[in-house]
Amino acid sequence: MKKRKKIERKIEFRWQNFRAFKNSGWIELKPLTIFIGPNASGKTSLLQPLIIFNQTIKSADSTLPLLTNSNYVDAGTFHDLIHNHLNNGKIHFSFKFTTKDMKLKKNNKIGNIPPCKVSLTFSQKQNSPQLISFIIEDYLGRLLIKRTLNKRGNYSIKFCKPFHQRTARDRRLYKTILEQKPRHFLFDDSIISDELALLISNKKAKSETAIRLIFSGACGLYLRTLGYIEMKLSRFLSSIRYIGPLRESPKRYYEFRGERPLEVGSRGEYTPSLLFRMKESKKQSELLNYWIKHFGLAKNITSKLIAKHALIDLQVKPIGRPFEVNIADTGFGLSQLLPLIVQTIIAKDGDLIITEQPEIHLNPKLETCLAEFFVSMIKEKRKFIIETHSEHFILRLRSLIKKGDISPEDVAIYFTEKIGNENKVFRIIIDKNGEFPNNDWPKGFFEEAMAESLRFATMKNK
Repeated sequence: MKKRKKIERKIEFRWQNFRAFKNSGWIELKPLTIFIGPNASGKTSLLQPLIIFNQTIKSADSTLPLLTNSNYVDAGTFHDLIHNHLNNGKIHFSFKFTTKDMKLKKNNKIGNIPPCKVSLTFSQKQNSPQLISFIIEDYLGRLLIKRTLNKRGNYSIKFCKPFHQRTARDRRLYKTILEQKPRHFLFDDSIISDELALLISNKKAKSETAIRLIFSGACGLYLRTLGYIEMKLSRFLSSIRYIGPLRESPKRYYEFRGERPLEVGSRGEYTPSLLFRMKESKKQSELLNYWIKHFGLAKNITSKLIAKHALIDLQVKPIGRPFEVNIADTGFGLSQLLPLIVQTIIAKDGDLIITEQPEIHLNPKLETCLAEFFVSMIKEKRKFIIETHSEHFILRLRSLIKKGDISPEDVAIYFTEKIGNENKVFRIIIDKNGEFPNNDWPKGFFEEAMAESLRFATMKNK
């Protein structure tokens, strides 16, 4: 049987006029994407739009173009989001979805190349974001669809195959398209089902012939383009799982509500409920205890339900001791690391886990174990964006690359830096030996700890 060729997919994003970034440049996501840099250099600002889009697409109110204040992140008003707090300014968010096996020629007809890039532009409306432009382009940068908000409150349309070529059967559909409002920040192909339902209910066509009756080639291409981009972008944004830098402190007991959450939450607040549910999977339970022991935090952890009071009791068995203790009586590091371990284990293939400062409350040895954890989980088809200040994490990652446990092709390191009134992002290349061949590693990231050690060693006793 012929081996199926692996298709390499690439996802990139770019923010313009967002917070301190005039233009972030294109950020390519890898299985392990790392943001480093000084405080207030823009690391969080790079992450924030992804989380905002994620909480928006999960919102039940589809009329909201961007949900900037929710459980995951409170980003403030539009005035807080826009670069330099400009009045009447615009914020641009762009995404690119490509495959490296595309065979492209400049004479390829429009429609033969899959849509590639989507750009979303927002302006201010009563200090809230409103979508004013929605643009789709192909791999060669050619315009496929442009929807622009006009003064009447509708979205005009510019299409690669102008609608003046449409036939009489397109007129009603064209009018429907012009009146279509975005769902959150996306236009989609839902009007297909709406039109089909109308025709079938009126008994004007059977379902298998309805498409031929109402869609010309131009309309079909328009709707396929929308459907493709909507599928790509919504699937990507829905796959995001976010764990913030401040996880909840350990409690002696946790309320049990019988829920089955899909993620641990930005503060790890659903971790106890997920731990209780994980008992149903032997594989997940074994993997959880393996990593807890590997980090040296405990031999295992068990969750017990106190049914009378509807409470969950988390019991931890310390390494080298024959008894269990309540998690509130263990070190703070375990409660801070648990949400990350649990979220990664329960994640689906391809999920993107965003975590800020996972090294908080961990000693240097455990920071190096974090690198081993992430590298191991990448082999389980998990993906990560990590914002970190840990030099121990980076040093261990370099060793794992040199050892061959992870390919440098699966790692992207970005350094953020404030230059004047703007923040800049720089990609740092790392090779198979864990070295930086361009000698562009930022000064001060490793050197501070090394200099302090030398300073301490050379100090004379007074």
